[in-house]
Amino acid sequence: AERARLVGCGARVEQLPDRDNPGQGMGPYRVWLPDKPYPGLAMSRSFGDTIAAGVGVIATPAVEKVQLTHEDRFIICGSDGLFEFLSDGFLVTYVASRLARGVDLPIIAKQLFALARKKWLSEEGVVDDITVVIVLLEWQ
Repeated sequence: AERARLVGCGARVEQLPDRDNPGQGMGPYRVWLPDKPYPGLAMSRSFGDTIAAGVGVIATPAVEKVQLTHEDRFIICGSDGLFEFLSDGFLVTYVASRLARGVDLPIIAKQLFALARKKWLSEEGVVDDITVVIVLLEWQ
């Protein structure tokens, strides 16, 4: 259904050509402009991507308001590469436990990056983009 929607908006949805097997595709299907060799996105949603939005890629993020309380200690922001194999619950527990031990935020972020990278390599043999940002909330 998502592929049909994108094609209906003018996108080409194709795999990269496999150099070892001419005529065959390799890797995930990607979204391309109809007559250009870009953007080549392996997703149909891309925050702020005004070029791909022209062929149906959803560039406007879903926004949800959440009321924070004094019990909230941090916010974890990350790309799909972080969340693909690491659950929200795991990430929250991991960060909370490291903060309780006095580990600095940059170290925790690097550890999460390393964990996500290791998981990508074991599951897929490749690594997607991985972005990790942890915001510490300090209440007055």
